[in-house]
Amino acid sequence: MRPDDVQALSPTYRFEIPRDDGLALPGRLLRLATAVKLGTGHRVTVHDARNDPEGNRSLRSIVKVIAPDLCVLWLHPATLEDGLEATRAVRQAGGSVIVGTGPLVDLWPDGACRIPELDGLLPGQSAAGLGSALAVLAAGGTGQAFIEALSECSGPLRCRDPLERKLLDYAVYSRSADALWPAPRPDALGRLRRLALPRAAARPQPPASVVLLHDESGQPAATDAVIADIASCALLGIRRLDLAAACDAAALDVGWFAELFSQLARYRAEQPLHFRLRVPLSTAQLQEMGFERLHAAGVDGVDLGAVNGGDPEALTAAISAAQSCRAAGIFPTGVLLLGCAGYDLEEDRQGVSRAIRAEFPSTAGVDVRIGSVDTARWFDWLDAPGMDFHPPGLERERLVLADRARLALQAAWARGSRIRGSVEQFLRR
Repeated sequence: MRPDDVQALSPTYRFEIPRDDGLALPGRLLRLATAVKLGTGHRVTVHDARNDPEGNRSLRSIVKVIAPDLCVLWLHPATLEDGLEATRAVRQAGGSVIVGTGPLVDLWPDGACRIPELDGLLPGQSAAGLGSALAVLAAGGTGQAFIEALSECSGPLRCRDPLERKLLDYAVYSRSADALWPAPRPDALGRLRRLALPRAAARPQPPASVVLLHDESGQPAATDAVIADIASCALLGIRRLDLAAACDAAALDVGWFAELFSQLARYRAEQPLHFRLRVPLSTAQLQEMGFERLHAAGVDGVDLGAVNGGDPEALTAAISAAQSCRAAGIFPTGVLLLGCAGYDLEEDRQGVSRAIRAEFPSTAGVDVRIGSVDTARWFDWLDAPGMDFHPPGLERERLVLADRARLALQAAWARGSRIRGSVEQFLRR
């Protein structure tokens, strides 16, 4: 289950594992559910409270109707208050065993283990560990025996590689994880329609999906597995694909991307379908790959990731790469990260000025390391989380700067998206 996010912390706070947008397919949670369903034979249901009109309140009815033996909740530090509310809702509805997994568990296990509503933790979204524990539960073992078995791993679960997207209403997900791609479509005609007919319904956005580039162990996925996942999206009518790398996994090198792009080019030559792909590349990888190879692979967007706003060389490289992408007809995205260790406020301030003038990166945030400074205050927040929490160790001036940068860059990104979309619409006529 993925809890709601209506009580989330400020979007300016950026954790080591970023939060997902509510309209982005929860890929890593879905991979866990897919592995359990196809690798163990247990009945699996996935519920996303973010896409339910009742939010976390819907969890009570879901648990009562399904009566699951096990509930796995996806938890992130930025949405801790919603996550705790979800655990209480599940517990009150009669959830027998509740396990927490996700970024909160991976980034701050010392904090996650203090949550009284959770019976256990599943670090790393380990499907193998969960499969071993489920075998204990299915054999009649107690809840305590199940929790003890969670830490044991009996090898990888055997299942098909593509995500089982039909476990969710995949058609309602229309954004990438960071909500910066696909670019919003131009709606000049739609605006005229709304002026004439105020109650006219907006045209729904076509679906988008994440394609995971790392396997469960955090190693680069086999490129043929990535192609198989893309093919499974074709069967579902999903054309916009966000090829996402895990933040806490092994780096994807140039050789891996070169092999993937070659296979993608061959796949596109064999298939008449048109895809829009976004891929995560560093500035050095982008330069080495070249735009001709990206175009042949069907790449429509490049995510340059987090850019240290206090590092002038890194920022210069990112801005130059973004300008090259735009000239080549590829949509660049990225995050300006402030407050990185070793860089002072003045360096960040200069970086923000440069980024706003260049209208890149696409948004900004301040680096937050949960539990690393004044752990006692973090524990107090864990006991009584609130939307107004101010992470310790962050200067107020830097937060104000990050807020200003985020709003300015997102406004520029929205303008650029509309202009680019208008050109694309004109060329399609």
